[in-house]
Amino acid sequence: MQSRRLYVPLRKASRLHHFSQRGLQRKSSDDADSGNTVEGRLDLYDSSQRQITDLIVPSRSEHLDLTIAPYLPSKTRLEDNTPPNDKLPPGHHFVYFPTSSSELDTLQDGYEKHFAPSWPYRRRLWVTGQLKFHGDGLTFGCLAACRERLTKVRRGEKGTNIWIERAMYNENDGPTKWSVIERRCLRYIHDLSSISPPDDTTAAPVRDKSTLNNTNQPLRHTFVPSQILLTRFSYLTYNFHRIHIDHEYATKIEGYPGTLMHGSLSIVLLLTAFRNHYYLPDKRIYTVTYSMYRPLYVDRPATLTLEPAQKGNTRGVLWDDGNKKAVECYINTKVDISNDEVPASLYILLRCIFLIDLRNLPSLFIFYSRIRRQVLPYPF
Repeated sequence: MQSRRLYVPLRKASRLHHFSQRGLQRKSSDDADSGNTVEGRLDLYDSSQRQITDLIVPSRSEHLDLTIAPYLPSKTRLEDNTPPNDKLPPGHHFVYFPTSSSELDTLQDGYEKHFAPSWPYRRRLWVTGQLKFHGDGLTFGCLAACRERLTKVRRGEKGTNIWIERAMYNENDGPTKWSVIERRCLRYIHDLSSISPPDDTTAAPVRDKSTLNNTNQPLRHTFVPSQILLTRFSYLTYNFHRIHIDHEYATKIEGYPGTLMHGSLSIVLLLTAFRNHYYLPDKRIYTVTYSMYRPLYVDRPATLTLEPAQKGNTRGVLWDDGNKKAVECYINTKVDISNDEVPASLYILLRCIFLIDLRNLPSLFIFYSRIRRQVLPYPF
């Protein structure tokens, strides 16, 4: 039997080629999203993307408030804060979306294997990170999801840096309408002999030797973190890294003088102090960028300061008992356009500027002058 050939018209053949190329591009983009194209991923126990679903219950956020309240400045304690609403406060996402699911998935230091290097290391450090808040935020009483993926791996002589991105959103809104994006960098130290002094993590990318001066910051508060604080926060966040809760392990295995405060706890304290001290109804926290320079230890005094910084930011710092910078973050705020105190006519003007040709500006201002004293519903 004579074989039959299948002839495809040139136009259809070009379409088939176009769709095949689109399929290849879609596949490669999916691989990139899952972290499969990240160089160095083969040296990790597990580099795959994962999604964690959690119910945003108010009680867990309230327990976090109760845990940190004794360590906040007296005149900005939580009972003096603004009335609570149905949205999760900035930084409280740390007590949701637990990643450590089983003891079988943890390593000797008590932390999880996911995104951890498969070769031996001496210390695991939280180096730097960024938080970005968008939209209305995570809603109490609703299911929310957290998509976590590997973004970068960089291995050096002294340690390996691993960057992780976590995107959180209400499940009703979908992943495109994210509420919180967190980027963090963890450093895995190969050799402790490269660290000097022994109790210094040299965690931050740039060493900083600045000390706490005697100038009057708008907010300055000294507190002493207790082991009860660290233990309660570990249980709330489901983080059983032994350097926070096991004195013997922290001192004899990793060589610290005592158990350490969590990096995430440091950020929560700074954000809560800012939220209670600088609260403005027409602003919300937009981005937070932070760096960890050296550890804060249990039963040793630490000082929290807040002061204005450049470009309208607020600089928050936690200082150790030697008045050296331990944790530094820059908090950026922006006007909340959903606030009812902003005149409705201003919303209409802004809306028209984007929708109407610039040549119509004279008539636009006439229109604005006529409605500026009226109370109109917001057009968006």
